[in-house]
Amino acid sequence: MNEKRLTTIIIFLVLTTIIYFDLMIFHLFFSARILEYTAIMLCFFVVLALPIREADWLFVAIALFLTLVADTFLVLFDGFQLIGTILFCFVQSLYAIRLWHKDQYHFPKMRILRIFLLVFIEVLAYLILREFIDALVIISMFYLSLIAGNIIHSLSLKKEYTIFSIALILFLLCDITVGLSASGDYISIPPDSFIGKILALPVNLAWLFYLPSQVLIVLSVYFKPKKRMNQDSSLSKADNK
Repeated sequence: MNEKRLTTIIIFLVLTTIIYFDLMIFHLFFSARILEYTAIMLCFFVVLALPIREADWLFVAIALFLTLVADTFLVLFDGFQLIGTILFCFVQSLYAIRLWHKDQYHFPKMRILRIFLLVFIEVLAYLILREFIDALVIISMFYLSLIAGNIIHSLSLKKEYTIFSIALILFLLCDITVGLSASGDYISIPPDSFIGKILALPVNLAWLFYLPSQVLIVLSVYFKPKKRMNQDSSLSKADNK
């Protein structure tokens, strides 16, 4: 069973590495959109292929399915930013549930923190944008509060969710890049500014962070902390008794 899991992960890493370097450097194969979408499909189907059937796996599998649907609107088609952002809110909500499921002890504190983040980010966005506030901004700020809360929660678990924490940080860096690139209708970023120069770099900044984040999310299902695995094993034995 473990050999099958390891083989699946190795093949997955080889394929996503090839896609990643072609997207970032070589540009030898298919169009960028096809490669990007194929990479996310790989992430979803690899999680389905893993012989793991438990709550943690289920949360990630559903989240990756919604990620695939969201990227259908954002990668394959144009003009569906609102739908894609709403779907990603559900994705981050599932990752929040994943964290809560493993760490119910800190649930009250994290709930207060998440409410604070939501109010703070939405108010800050209103103060900065005011008359430019629209549905996309409101949903995007809600999404930002979700992913920020997930990062803080996962980091608080330390070694238990190291891979997942790194994945979420890369996810956020991708979102920041996408948000700044699409901010022309809301704020002006001078081309000669530091941010303007970064956005003008001849590299796909969003996917520089995004694809590694999705790969690491898959790996976070496979590489479980030994402590947690031992606890799960002990519980299973207790149940059998």
